[in-house]
Amino acid sequence: MNVVITGGTGFLGQALIAMLLREKYHVVAIVRNAKKFEENIKKDIEIIECPLEKIKDLCIDLSGQESIFYHFAWEGASGEDRKNEKIQLNNIEYAFDALRLADRIGCSKFINAGSIMEYEVMKNIPLDGYKPSINNLYCISKLTANFMLKTLAANLGLQYINIIISNVYGPGEKSERFLNNTLRKMMNGEPIEMTEGLQLYDFIYLEDAIHAIMTVGLRGQGFFSYYIGNRKQRTLKEYVIEMKQILESKSELRFGVIPFNGVSLSYEEFDTGSLEKIGVVPSMSFKQGILKTKEWIQQTEKSKKL
Repeated sequence: MNVVITGGTGFLGQALIAMLLREKYHVVAIVRNAKKFEENIKKDIEIIECPLEKIKDLCIDLSGQESIFYHFAWEGASGEDRKNEKIQLNNIEYAFDALRLADRIGCSKFINAGSIMEYEVMKNIPLDGYKPSINNLYCISKLTANFMLKTLAANLGLQYINIIISNVYGPGEKSERFLNNTLRKMMNGEPIEMTEGLQLYDFIYLEDAIHAIMTVGLRGQGFFSYYIGNRKQRTLKEYVIEMKQILESKSELRFGVIPFNGVSLSYEEFDTGSLEKIGVVPSMSFKQGILKTKEWIQQTEKSKKL
């Protein structure tokens, strides 16, 4: 089977490619810059260097084999570009181009990398009197892309799946997202300033998340959404306290220093047992995942010093 993927050089993309290779799939990676791939992956995949704005002109020969398409590429997923309406509008257009490419080259399924943030904006923005933050442009564009892609896919006769990605953590992450940033601070004994932490959260270890994403592509039902996370959630405060205990950190936990201005989800918005229906159950405990991530960070820092 062929697997075509955009955004393959990212945190999730590289991990998905590595797992697909272990399972002996033929991987075609459409990327802006092939140099971002690690050498041990680069030699085993077919790489097509192509910026998102030119993906509509691509033609790939998949030799008539069964093929599925994962769309991970998305500019401005973090930082100031989240507020940039032109970048976010372009993302929607490029997602359409990717879907049309998937149809043109004969893929049977199109798996879109969605976000839990889609549900945050659906919950609050329609309310009278609610004033959205400019950062919501990213969330809104993700939601818009999902709805529009689903509609176009139905018209083309292409099976469409939206994967709702929650909070994935693990080796290889270099972003400033909450868990990665907090873990590194705890390892250094720095104080942790945050909200009261009473909102529900869900963290899933990278390997469990990627296994779920791969299985959804192979077994998932068209025109369904799959939540990539756990069936049970806990408050953010509980996670942070446990992480400090796991790491035996000396960090001072300063709950309530930062006001909470976000959206609290009940997780009733998702079918959190959807993965179990296709035979997927996350197996890595939070403790095991944190220790594995800590080990990777230590090894990475050590190699920098050599």
